[in-house]
Amino acid sequence: SQVHAYLLLADNSVFVKQKERYMEAIDAYQKYIQLFPKGKDRMQAENAYNSAQKALDKIKKETKKNNIQSK
Repeated sequence: SQVHAYLLLADNSVFVKQKERYMEAIDAYQKYIQLFPKGKDRMQAENAYNSAQKALDKIKKETKKNNIQSK
């Protein structure tokens, strides 16, 4: 699915691009669910969405941690 493709792109991106690309994966999931609420790839899309959310949370924590350390 497109959501999974965005997730793979984000996973393999340089750190400075990952946040943007994980957000694109999340947006793609939301669009997919709106268009195909009972779509055959829903489970794969949900798994990719959950992975993107976890990765985004991790990036936010890392960024916050690094900002605190640099002050």
